[in-house]
Amino acid sequence: MNMKHLFIYTMALLMLSMTAAAQENQTKQKRKLPKLIQWVKDYMDYSTVKGIDSAYIDVPEKEWTAELTTTVNHASLKLETDWNFAGLEGLLTAKTSNNAATSLGAAIAYRSYGIGYSKILNGEGSIFSLSFSGSNYAINGSITNYSSDTPTVSFKGKFEGETMDESTSAKIDEPINVRTMFIDGYYIFNSKRFSYLAAYTPSLIQRRSAGSLIAGAMYFHARTNYESSNNTAMLFVMQGVGKIKVDQASIGVGYAYNWVPARGLVINIMAMPMLTLYNRTKLYRYEFEYIGDVPIEEQESLDIDDYKVVGDGDVTKTPNKVRVNFDGRIAAVYNWKNWFVRTYGQFNTFKFGHENTSGRFSNWSVYASIGRRF
Repeated sequence: MNMKHLFIYTMALLMLSMTAAAQENQTKQKRKLPKLIQWVKDYMDYSTVKGIDSAYIDVPEKEWTAELTTTVNHASLKLETDWNFAGLEGLLTAKTSNNAATSLGAAIAYRSYGIGYSKILNGEGSIFSLSFSGSNYAINGSITNYSSDTPTVSFKGKFEGETMDESTSAKIDEPINVRTMFIDGYYIFNSKRFSYLAAYTPSLIQRRSAGSLIAGAMYFHARTNYESSNNTAMLFVMQGVGKIKVDQASIGVGYAYNWVPARGLVINIMAMPMLTLYNRTKLYRYEFEYIGDVPIEEQESLDIDDYKVVGDGDVTKTPNKVRVNFDGRIAAVYNWKNWFVRTYGQFNTFKFGHENTSGRFSNWSVYASIGRRF
């Protein structure tokens, strides 16, 4: 065998060795993947039923659930600003909402780990939700988008010395876009006998009435945007504020109770006052440029069409201010065989503000679904 043949033979053996090693590595990876999936499944099963008393809480035999869902959501934004201009002196308020948006969607879950999506039917927007829960804890998240083009504007104060209290609704050229994100988590102290999951997921069934002290934490983010140059009048009313971003983090302690008046039926109520420890607001304030033909000093009245919005918005960040908020829920679930129907309502309110501009975001939702275990 000459050197050329020896080299080719050696390279062939090396290639075969590398191919065999690669195939062995792929086989190991394939083995690891089912092990990882099995570990995740085992954790989901164990965390859902950990420490529960079977005399109070039932574990359905079937792990998967699928639901057809509908939600009625009313999200309202109230903005207030102190006004002292063009003869007006007092408090000017702008309110907007999603007009009780109704959505239709679907959700799927394995045990207490689920995902859902719904589309708003009577307007523009959507709701996306996630849940990761165990027998003694629950973590939920949701993102909501909606638009509103008919705010209500009211004024209470004086105009040229005369008392005024007026309110009107007007359609604006570009909709106000609102995007909110909730992330809330709860720790259940009496998870042995009380099941949060039995009221707010279909993964467990409460057999006997029980209650529990609950600790909670919540993160809230809201972005309101109406900065379009077509909304000059709206921006003028809000003294140039055209976009608002709010970030809040709250903690609280409350109480929840599951009442079981009949077999398969669970009625839950939960109330939790919350203390907002992190509270930051960004206000984007825009300038106005006069584009009218008549000099400002010669104008007899204010004409919004003579102004246009300019600039990218000067950002004002508010200092942190501790506030008191509230988280409340009520739910009802009925289980029979492998089917279930459930409904729950939730209410939240968040306050924010800086200097002469303040606001409040209020949100309530009523959720209903019918589903099956499989």
